[in-house]
Amino acid sequence: MQWIVEGLRAAAHRYGRARVNIAVGYALFVVAAALVSMLTALLYTVPEIAEVGLVQEQLQRVRSIVFDTTAVLLIVLCGFGFIAIWFGVVQPIQAFRERAIAKLSDTSTAEALALSEKSLQRAREQLQVALQDNIELRRELRALRGIEVRADALVEALVAAYTDPMVLVGADGRIVDLTRSACEIAGCSREAAVGQPFAAVLRIYDGTKETPREHPLDHLVAQALEAPSALPRIQSVVLLDQRDVERRAIFSIASVIDRDGHCAGATVRIAPAQSDAGKLPEPMAQSLVVQSVREDVRKQFGDRIEELIRLARMREERHCLLWIRLDQVATISDQHGYLAAEELVRRMAQLVRERLGEKGECYEMATDRIAVLLGFRSLQEGRTTAEHLRQAIASRQIPWKGARLSVTASVAVVPIDAASEGRAQVLAVAEDLVLAIAAAGGNAVRVDEPNEQHLSRRRLDREWLEWIKPRLGDGRAHFISQEIVPLSPGASKPSLECYLRVEDDDGVWLTPGAFMPSLERLRQTGMADLWVLRAVLEQMEREAEAMDGYDTVFLNFSAESLLDAEFNDRVFHTLASSSIPPSRISFEFDERVAAMYAEAFCRFAEIVRPTGAGIALDRCRWTINDELIRRAGVGYIKFHESVIKRAMHDRYDRAHLEWLRTASGLLNVRTVACGVEDEATLEEMRRIGIDYAQGVILNKMGLLMA
Repeated sequence: MQWIVEGLRAAAHRYGRARVNIAVGYALFVVAAALVSMLTALLYTVPEIAEVGLVQEQLQRVRSIVFDTTAVLLIVLCGFGFIAIWFGVVQPIQAFRERAIAKLSDTSTAEALALSEKSLQRAREQLQVALQDNIELRRELRALRGIEVRADALVEALVAAYTDPMVLVGADGRIVDLTRSACEIAGCSREAAVGQPFAAVLRIYDGTKETPREHPLDHLVAQALEAPSALPRIQSVVLLDQRDVERRAIFSIASVIDRDGHCAGATVRIAPAQSDAGKLPEPMAQSLVVQSVREDVRKQFGDRIEELIRLARMREERHCLLWIRLDQVATISDQHGYLAAEELVRRMAQLVRERLGEKGECYEMATDRIAVLLGFRSLQEGRTTAEHLRQAIASRQIPWKGARLSVTASVAVVPIDAASEGRAQVLAVAEDLVLAIAAAGGNAVRVDEPNEQHLSRRRLDREWLEWIKPRLGDGRAHFISQEIVPLSPGASKPSLECYLRVEDDDGVWLTPGAFMPSLERLRQTGMADLWVLRAVLEQMEREAEAMDGYDTVFLNFSAESLLDAEFNDRVFHTLASSSIPPSRISFEFDERVAAMYAEAFCRFAEIVRPTGAGIALDRCRWTINDELIRRAGVGYIKFHESVIKRAMHDRYDRAHLEWLRTASGLLNVRTVACGVEDEATLEEMRRIGIDYAQGVILNKMGLLMA
């Protein structure tokens, strides 16, 4: 028995107590089942035993013993079965379940720890990135502080060097700096003014009112800051300084706009008002400032492109001109007014400067023209830059009084190299290209390359030149005229404007639009202009008696003629050799083209003015180039027919035209309304005070023609 116990202990130690218990239970169960089977078999064999001689009583006793023994064994068998099931099935399942739960619990804890570790790792990485960003931001902040210090020093130096009265205002409406002359006007020191609200230093009132002090303009600067615009805001004011001294002045307030379109401040320029000039309706006076600034820009552009042409010839290097035409500016001007168009052009020019960066120089040349000079750049680089600028312009929208203004751009890319004949030729090629793009729908880039089409156009230009030369001498060149009628009662006599016509082989009289572009590209317009001058003078001599009823004869000249070195002298000698007084002749130039060739235009005026001949600017729109008018001694301004039509349908444009007429009167310049087609327009021009009118309602064909 001892060895059985030892064996069971060894088995339990080796295989585990649970497994040994299960094995013992199964063994006892098998033994019990065998005994029960044996006794059951014995019970069924009792009758056979009786046959061998057992008595009835003994047989009954044997049956009772076998039955009882079988019942006990069955109970024991059930007990061992329960034990076997409990230890063999239930307990292993329960143990397995407990182990699975424990394992699952261990796994969940491990996963939670792993997730926590990953989260901590991510937070650590984010903290490291944040610390690195903090370091970089601190470096940038130090750099920005350095830039701010240098910018403040530069602004201070510029303000100190600027002699005219000017005040710099921050975005909060407080004075940042002001010039010495502005301090004198304000009646206080610079230290006392800096940091103060503008209205606290300079008290301003509406100078256009009869009683200015009843109309304060305390919020004028604040309005310019709240509604920033690239256009300067002009206002006639009466200002009171710290000593309560009253003086009249003109304020020019220009917003300083960053590249995101936010207002960073404003500059306030103060100009003393002269006589009645300070009483003009100043919202229109922006045109004076715009034209003055644009005239300076054109001069800078002219100097720079001449320099690039010289460098190209000396060093055989190539540069590029990008000539940008904003396609829908005229439509925007018609729909939203002139100021909307000017604002749009200014913003687009600012966008071009931002996109160019250090690669080129941007010049705002006219209401719908922007020039870009790319020094030392190939034609391919110019094409790429032009395409980027075209896309940038097309995608930009400018807010204007609740509307969103947008335009597309036609961009011409013209090389500037050793073969360039000069500024006029380069600009002529560029203008031809953008006009061709516009005619094809606009919003495209074209490059001036020596291809077959380019050579074909040059051949066509030569053909037009050879076509017109003989006609100017064999009687097939003509001119017609149209009357220009004075509108004031008792005014001077009417005038005439003459137009060139050239007879074709089939007898049709062609207008200059057919052949003049070719002559302009070849710089041969001078011969046509001189022919018209001589022919008109000769006809005036022949029709002397009839011409007594007219005051002045206007002749249309091309600005490209002014680039001919001998043209001015020929005009002078033609006037001097004629019996017709030169004072009866007035030379008329397109205002926009004359502004592009301002120096040549002024030289021409200096030569012919001593003879008494007059100068007129044609096709003027919503601006007055006062500097050009003063320099050239312009005597007449002819307003484009679109200006007249808009003035008939828009009160603001009508007020703008009235101001232009008033400003022209202050400059001693007479005004002409072109394209007058009905009596209502004629009466309105007379009411506004326009001096002359021209159009089909007055006269279709004048007296003078040949």
